[in-house]
Amino acid sequence: MIAAAVGVHVVFWLSLSYGFLDPLFNDATHRLPRGLDFYAVYQKSHEFSEGQSLYTRIDTEQLVVPYSAPYFRYLPTWAWFMANTFCRLAPAPAYWLWVACCEAMLLVCLGLFLARAPSLRDRAWMAVFWLCFTPYYLELFMGQFTFMTAGLLTLSWLALDRRREWTGALWLTLSICLKHVGLVLLPPLLALRRWKAASLAVAVPALLSTLYFAANPAELRLFLDVFAYGTPNPFHAGNLGLVALIGNILRLAGRGPADPLAAIVLKAAPAAVLLWLGQLTWRHRRAENLLPLLMLWLTSYFLLGPDVYEHHYVLLLPVFAWAWLMRPSKVLVVLYLWLALPTVFVLVDLPGLPRQRFLEVENLWWRDGHHARIFVYHLWKITPAIVLFAWIPRLFVSGSGRSLRHSHSGSGSIPSPSARRSK
Repeated sequence: MIAAAVGVHVVFWLSLSYGFLDPLFNDATHRLPRGLDFYAVYQKSHEFSEGQSLYTRIDTEQLVVPYSAPYFRYLPTWAWFMANTFCRLAPAPAYWLWVACCEAMLLVCLGLFLARAPSLRDRAWMAVFWLCFTPYYLELFMGQFTFMTAGLLTLSWLALDRRREWTGALWLTLSICLKHVGLVLLPPLLALRRWKAASLAVAVPALLSTLYFAANPAELRLFLDVFAYGTPNPFHAGNLGLVALIGNILRLAGRGPADPLAAIVLKAAPAAVLLWLGQLTWRHRRAENLLPLLMLWLTSYFLLGPDVYEHHYVLLLPVFAWAWLMRPSKVLVVLYLWLALPTVFVLVDLPGLPRQRFLEVENLWWRDGHHARIFVYHLWKITPAIVLFAWIPRLFVSGSGRSLRHSHSGSGSIPSPSARRSK
């Protein structure tokens, strides 16, 4: 099984050069071409190094890259890092270096979990989890930064589980400086009184961003506008979260995003998820539940986020790996395989459409009345994510329940084989 997993990963690498997997993904078909998101960040980081605005729309007439997405949607810290590292190379070599960095992080994460897996069967599943996930291929194709965020979060969780507070706080802080997804983990950290991790993760990015905006006050309004750009806009084929699904249901009922009732529902649904998460976190705020709570809150991103793209699902890789080592389950296998496969996009894409950059195929689905295509496509990823979200609380240790983990110097994330139960 390990050899097969390696073979699948080699296929990913070959497709990066030859593109035979690209028609399986909306973002590789209608958000062409390869490296688009990486080049947008490269472009803005280059402009940043020359004292230009970070958050104005990218001028396609002044590009130093072959092509670019229109906006930079990251904190100033990432532009500073890129300007002083990757921008010292030409754009194409810089993209391939970033791909290599992602592969290096993948190997680090895989190695850590192989070392913690108690049996050959477990090690085989670790290889499958980390090497066969098609959203990771899409991540590499786009030159995105979500997987590196997931890798930094993995290192943070490992350190926090072993009660290495400052190390865990450092990795978490770096992940947020790269991409702010990690902020969703603050509630469980606060509930468990992991003050160092929570405070450092907020203070450092906030301080560095404040210094930038204090020196460039006009940038703050642009920054806020860019982060509001396109959100919440559930009506595009790239958006595969719960908010997008609800938005399309409302649209079928004749209520677009400008409709007051639709706006209320699109805010109420995530609010209801947050309320449920809050009470569950409060009831299970035990040190032994650190990892399950972190897994639960990271998975909640797909239910809460207004913009959830297919490549974002790489955030679930550490969730699957940790969950398997804590409680091997056929449910996890089914959910992983479901999420690891591409969406049904290749089956629902309209025939004869040009491979055009930023072609919004979902508008064409609505125009032509292909409602079934829309809902089958949007349900494909979020359905297993919701099931995983509902399954994770099985990992909680209650006051009267039996622990799934054995004791060691940390909170004990990995159970002895005899203590683990298969469901």
